[in-house]
Amino acid sequence: MEPRYTMVNRMHVLTKGIENASLAGTRMLKRLEDAYSAKLISQKVFLEQRAKIEVKLAESIARKTKQVVRVNERDPKLTMLYNDNKFRKLAKNHLALDGGCLVLVDLDHFKRVNDTLGHGVGDRVLQATGFWINEIIRSHGGFVGRLGGDEFGAFIPYPAPVAAQILNDFSNKMDSVVKADAVLSTRLKKRLTFSMGIVEGKGPFSEMMET
Repeated sequence: MEPRYTMVNRMHVLTKGIENASLAGTRMLKRLEDAYSAKLISQKVFLEQRAKIEVKLAESIARKTKQVVRVNERDPKLTMLYNDNKFRKLAKNHLALDGGCLVLVDLDHFKRVNDTLGHGVGDRVLQATGFWINEIIRSHGGFVGRLGGDEFGAFIPYPAPVAAQILNDFSNKMDSVVKADAVLSTRLKKRLTFSMGIVEGKGPFSEMMET
């Protein structure tokens, strides 16, 4: 069975979690201070408990802040892939150190899909494309980003002939995905096709992107 392409923007939830953690920590410290002021606990207990609360609060906020950063590095609207900025940073580092292939993938005639079938179908196409290109390329040790619109970028840590075969597997997979999708199989009248470019090398990222 094909997976559902449901993407949730978690940014609001995570930032709210930071606020709640901070408020909860503040309340715990206030209760501790009240107990100390009322001489219900000794100074030693007060200092020990305050230190523990402050450490736990700092750890909780740091953990949630890292989650916010991770979400902020991804395309929050549809695919949850790396966004353009994060993808470029990762690809630049990998290409400089290890070499491999930089891949650019465009959906052919995507504007026509949006204009004739509506943005709901267009969004579903982008979600399916993002999900499966990510699944397939990650299984080969690479990673994917959404560069904007219907353009995706990928890093594949193999020579160009291997990268081309991986992309062919992705294209074939999309054929079966569309056929199995109740919405896409009935609304799309033509096969989804992609324009793909592969640049192999170990060199300046900016030059490879412009090739």
